[in-house]
Amino acid sequence: MATSPTHDSVPQEASLQSEVITKSSHCQAELEAKLEKQWLLVRKGIKSTMDAFNGPAEDWIMKLGIHNLFLNPFYRRWMYYNRTHNTWDDTGFGPGEVLFVALDKILGVKKLPDIRWDSEQTLIGKQPDALTEWYIYLYKGKLEGPILEAELKHRLSKCDLPADIPVFSAAMTEWQRADALGLVSPAITTAKQKSPYSAKAEVPTSAIFEKSKPDPQQALSCPKCQTGYESEDVFCANCGFDLRTAITESPQTCPNCGEKIEEDDVYCANCGIKL
Repeated sequence: MATSPTHDSVPQEASLQSEVITKSSHCQAELEAKLEKQWLLVRKGIKSTMDAFNGPAEDWIMKLGIHNLFLNPFYRRWMYYNRTHNTWDDTGFGPGEVLFVALDKILGVKKLPDIRWDSEQTLIGKQPDALTEWYIYLYKGKLEGPILEAELKHRLSKCDLPADIPVFSAAMTEWQRADALGLVSPAITTAKQKSPYSAKAEVPTSAIFEKSKPDPQQALSCPKCQTGYESEDVFCANCGFDLRTAITESPQTCPNCGEKIEEDDVYCANCGIKL
């Protein structure tokens, strides 16, 4: 039986295997809007905190690719499921701060304009537009954005971007083509644009995000047992060594895009993947 979320608990691993999670269609915008609505009722004294959030913890979980994220309604924080440790870990972000996105097996984020919350959990300094107005897109192998829908449509209308470019927003759970979402004027055809994706229309979306194979001379290996590993791996599959230590001790660049990163960075500021 599913349990209600509490201040001191998050969904158990057993709950994660349920059909509710497997087929979850919740999106980030939906969950954050629901959270704000329920907290408004609490602030007005219409509901108590427990009454406002008395429901299955699964109601606050969204699925992006292979990743599960939980919006803790009490702490107002996004958490992600760490499959290696079977735990829910804090992403470091709250509602309205970032757009979460899945790039094949990688979970990434793109920061939104700064917002602040007062002591009563009331939003101040809100972004100029609704969360659903922001988009990110993948172009020439790089994650771009966030960009407002109006600006995205403008760039598409000028053919600065291909009409079938993959786009994502907080109102979505999967990447879609811009033209399929109605973001492109009917007068603009993909024939006018030199799209890197047109020739791959029948290729699964995951192939678009597939990273190029590493140079054999630069292959990554565990510093403890020398077993090879992928750049997105966190622990060595052979000996269990924490590979994040290896990344920290090596030149500090993003394992996905090669951009310089700081030691305490959680996400790459350039491509958005979790480090």
